[in-house]
Amino acid sequence: MRQYEEAKTLYTECLEIYEKVYGTQEHANIAKTINNLGLIADSQGKYEEVKTLYTECLEIQEKVYGTGEHSSVANTINNLGLIADDQGKYEEAKALYTECLDIQEKVYGKREHASVATVIMNLGVVAKNQREYEEAERLVSEGLEIARKFSKAVST
Repeated sequence: MRQYEEAKTLYTECLEIYEKVYGTQEHANIAKTINNLGLIADSQGKYEEVKTLYTECLEIQEKVYGTGEHSSVANTINNLGLIADDQGKYEEAKALYTECLDIQEKVYGKREHASVATVIMNLGVVAKNQREYEEAERLVSEGLEIARKFSKAVST
């Protein structure tokens, strides 16, 4: 627990420095630091704080990168989906994962990257949580197939 608090203190200090240096909330380093604060809060199960931090991070990323075509934006949307899923908000999680998948496919191509595979498997977890077992199996299998193809392509 002490390490989380120390990490939070350091990231908060880092955030203050970035805000002085860049003089604005609209910088990628500020968004990354806020995301890291969200990861710490997530590790501690502080879901409302996590959601607030990820939402703030997403707002900055969308100003920096635009909406809908950058992997960092997609990753933050995926993180928001994970939080919704953890809280049992399955429809919200599904919508966020679907939005993330749309962006990942624009960035990496349809069904061609490990990040795409991860989001498809996340959709499978939501389906499982909603007791849609056939859909869950289909999605997880599809995600695994993509991950295997990507792994082979990278290792050759």
